[in-house]
Amino acid sequence: MDRVKNVLAGVITARVNYNDEYAPLRDSRNFIVYHSKTLPPITPADYLYRIANYGGFSPSVLVLGLYYIDRLALHDQRFLVTSFNVNRLLITATMLACKYLEDLKFSLHHFAVIGGVTARELQELEVDMLMRLEFSLAVAPDELNAYRRRLADEVRRSLPRLFSSGIHVLPVQELTVSCYVFRL
Repeated sequence: MDRVKNVLAGVITARVNYNDEYAPLRDSRNFIVYHSKTLPPITPADYLYRIANYGGFSPSVLVLGLYYIDRLALHDQRFLVTSFNVNRLLITATMLACKYLEDLKFSLHHFAVIGGVTARELQELEVDMLMRLEFSLAVAPDELNAYRRRLADEVRRSLPRLFSSGIHVLPVQELTVSCYVFRL
């Protein structure tokens, strides 16, 4: 799980840093439900670690959660993951991935406590994300396999930026997520 957390924290950090600094301002009013009024006091990497450490689910859940966030971006080009929306996106996508993948069912309240949001807010976020994903949570194994390869490539390209941003990414040669292997 530690390797998965480090890789995904690296990916999230690189994307958020890039979008915060370099991406042009986009009209993201359609995604305002995920937007925080103030900058969260926790980094995206630390928030992901918090979700992973207290969630009680498999590493595959985190990978699939990030996949769902990427699908949102594919459906709407105005969508960007930024410091202001990453936490709500992560907790919502992770909860949906957990509900889809895991036999153990965790309550909405469980995820709300981990994510630092109210159960009501998380329920609204869940419905919004499900609608944006057109209630399509299933992912073919070959599609998820291709996605994990893209993540590994993204981490490889981002390593210099990640080290300069202060995140610690363990150098790994291979990363196993359930039945999927990340080769770096």
